[in-house]
Amino acid sequence: MTPELRSRLQTGFAAAALAIAAIVVGGAFLRGLTALLFVMASFEYYRVTTASPNEGNGVSRFERYVLFALSVLPALGFLARGESGLFFSLRAEALGILALTVFFAAQREISQQYLVASALGYLFCGVVGSSILIIPDRFGSANEVLWLVAVVAASDIGAYFGGKRVGGPKLAPTLSPNKTISGSVCGMFASIAVSTLLTFAFKRESTIVEAAFVGLYISLLAQLGDLCGSSIKRMYGVKDFGAILPGHGGVLDRIGALMFAAEGVLLLG
Repeated sequence: MTPELRSRLQTGFAAAALAIAAIVVGGAFLRGLTALLFVMASFEYYRVTTASPNEGNGVSRFERYVLFALSVLPALGFLARGESGLFFSLRAEALGILALTVFFAAQREISQQYLVASALGYLFCGVVGSSILIIPDRFGSANEVLWLVAVVAASDIGAYFGGKRVGGPKLAPTLSPNKTISGSVCGMFASIAVSTLLTFAFKRESTIVEAAFVGLYISLLAQLGDLCGSSIKRMYGVKDFGAILPGHGGVLDRIGALMFAAEGVLLLG
């Protein structure tokens, strides 16, 4: 076992234990943890996308802090008023970004980096990312949340080990050179298997076909989330959004797939 894999497994087990404990305990603890993850992911995003060797041509430190402060609004709104507070805060964030863009543009020529970072940040971390805040309350059951997290994790684990074992053509070499088509397919089958098994274990009201289809659907969205994160990292020339999770990178590196999967589940109703 390589040191990288050992570190990846140790961090993965620790994160899984914390996630399971939070989901089982639920309530304020789970809401607080998801809000914290949301804020940490937003911080990592803006730390990467607003970094510039020459702030005169990029994003100033003040602009960076303002964008991050606005990105925290959805978490605060959700903790204060639930989904209605989140709905209001997302719109307040959008208006804030637009107003500040006009303000900054009046002071100096606004950079393309600022425009891209703020727009992608709102869509990626704000609109899609906020889905992880809603899911626990919307599901209302620890088993349902565990099911979703497990299916997303299965996709990631299946893709990682399947790709390592089988190899073959790359899935998206310009975005993520380590991802393979074989790994993607293995991730899909892993998600289908876990979704089906947990559907029966948790006695969810779904048929085998429905459970398998939703497992495939979640895997596709999770992989899309990974590729979206990879495209942003490639755009800014970084390997990971952060380094807080040894072997995995940052918080956003780990929950990007979950964000997209949660958003997809919400769209299903």
